[in-house]
Amino acid sequence: MKKIIIATDFSPAAENAMRYAADMALHVKADLVLFHVCQMPPNYAEAPVTSLVSLEDDAWESLENRRMQLSDRMAGDGNIECFVKSGNFLRELRNLCELHSPHLVVVGSRGTSTLERFFFGDHSGKAVEKIEWPVLAIPLGHTYQDVKKICLACDMENVRETVPVDSIRELVNQFDGKLHILNTGRFGEYHPDLVVEAGILESMFKKENPVFHFTAGDNTDRGILDFVSKNAIDLLLVIPKSRGVFKRILTHHHTRFLVLHCPVPVLGFHK
Repeated sequence: MKKIIIATDFSPAAENAMRYAADMALHVKADLVLFHVCQMPPNYAEAPVTSLVSLEDDAWESLENRRMQLSDRMAGDGNIECFVKSGNFLRELRNLCELHSPHLVVVGSRGTSTLERFFFGDHSGKAVEKIEWPVLAIPLGHTYQDVKKICLACDMENVRETVPVDSIRELVNQFDGKLHILNTGRFGEYHPDLVVEAGILESMFKKENPVFHFTAGDNTDRGILDFVSKNAIDLLLVIPKSRGVFKRILTHHHTRFLVLHCPVPVLGFHK
């Protein structure tokens, strides 16, 4: 059975992402894993052991309440597990992913204010960037609906080595959606290198018959967001890289910006 991990901090954004994940789990026939990491204060070494235990106990109780709510929402269809850890969010999330090999990790994207970015936006952006499993960031207020128009933001460089074809194909087929590929690179629409790479990508997704689009301009992030809004895209796919051909396009800064500002869910794939 597929598993979807929901990383939550019990914020409104996380609660919304939890409901989204439960509705998606019914569609893709997956079990759920609810996960919370108790953040240790800077002086946690000096904190009483009882206070740390109390944090975990409260988290377990909160997760159990959510588990029952989601079980009712899903009418008992699917298993729901709960896990609580203390420590570094990304390290503990990665450990849980290694244990469960999830189909997907779901996080909430809280918003765009400075305070919101400080407390949670950084976690959601970092998860999309650095967790090796597919991570889906859900905007606050976004509810689950049919995913029909899927956009892959791609710079059309070295596509054979950088685009996770099998994972994207599975996703498109799972939702019976239409794949749109948006060029976000430095080349113009008719540049010889772009034509060659687009041809390779088209052959890689021959069965999916994708629609190609091209955007130009210095502000890549804004170009992607404008395309998503104007074309009623349901899901944005990104391939975060910290080096190589994607460094210019989808660096840590760019990925976090898209996670925080995109009006639709953002799914990060790693090759």
